[in-house]
Amino acid sequence: MNESNLHPIHKWATVFVLGLTVILTVAPFVSVSSQNDVTSAMFSQALVQVQQAELAGASPQEISGLVNLLNRAAELDHEATQSSAANETAKESQLTAQVDQILNTVESEAMQLTVSSSQRSSANKIITYLSGVLAAVLGTITYSLAVYLNERHKVNRIFQMRVRRK
Repeated sequence: MNESNLHPIHKWATVFVLGLTVILTVAPFVSVSSQNDVTSAMFSQALVQVQQAELAGASPQEISGLVNLLNRAAELDHEATQSSAANETAKESQLTAQVDQILNTVESEAMQLTVSSSQRSSANKIITYLSGVLAAVLGTITYSLAVYLNERHKVNRIFQMRVRRK
């Protein structure tokens, strides 16, 4: 798709999602644990689902809701990482559970959005093709009617001609 055809919100949403992906995959974590690896994998999976929903034709408003949830999950994950460094395990586990719940919500909503957007896109394509067929049929009928009326006009003119003697 040509970048000039993208809506500005699509551009920013795409840049944000790609930026968040890079930040989550490249940024070093304060503590390396299996929970952080699981959360990182869930973030990646959620981002992929959001990108698939966007590619399926979801509107910017629909995508922005998912992006807001991802932002909230990233904030909570950052707080959990800080709690881990401060040895507050109860708070860390609570925040991690919230992050997991938000990411699961994002994934499920993104999947539903992908399906509905895909169906909406398919319906729009069908309507577009049917409109083209209808326009072709109407064009053919109009052309045939114009030819018929032109021939009829010629015949009427011939019958109305008067013969003059010189």
